[in-house]
Amino acid sequence: MKNILSIFILVLFSTGCLSTQIKHLDSSDFIKQVNEINKMNSAHKTTYIGSTTSRIYLEYYTAISSTGKGKTIIFWTEKKNLSKKQISEIIKK
Repeated sequence: MKNILSIFILVLFSTGCLSTQIKHLDSSDFIKQVNEINKMNSAHKTTYIGSTTSRIYLEYYTAISSTGKGKTIIFWTEKKNLSKKQISEIIKK
């Protein structure tokens, strides 16, 4: 729980509260988002930011939003729904 709170606080202070969301994804949607990590794109970026004993997190940033400011979404899913191989591959990215 302490790690989750640390990640949450770090994201809020580094990007601003108003432009940050936290969103749960099922494992298949989470893997689709992971596959965006290595893709080159000037409008958005996905990064692995950490894990806890039960969850794994990605940060998605898009420079395009309705407010004209960048927007950050923290995606998370439960580790129990991913294989050990998938988790290892995510961490390596």
